[in-house]
Amino acid sequence: MTLKDFLERVNRNDLDKMMIFREGKGWSNIKIKVEENEISISCDRNRPFSSD
Repeated sequence: MTLKDFLERVNRNDLDKMMIFREGKGWSNIKIKVEENEISISCDRNRPFSSD
């Protein structure tokens, strides 16, 4: 999916909403990397809270 394809699915009134990436249980911060031919989204393994 291209960024253009993604944005076509988003209502203009929703552009200020937060994006949440969910993978399994809980949530993680995400990393976004923009390169010449792609935009990569990956999970940040450093959790905001730990059980330590």
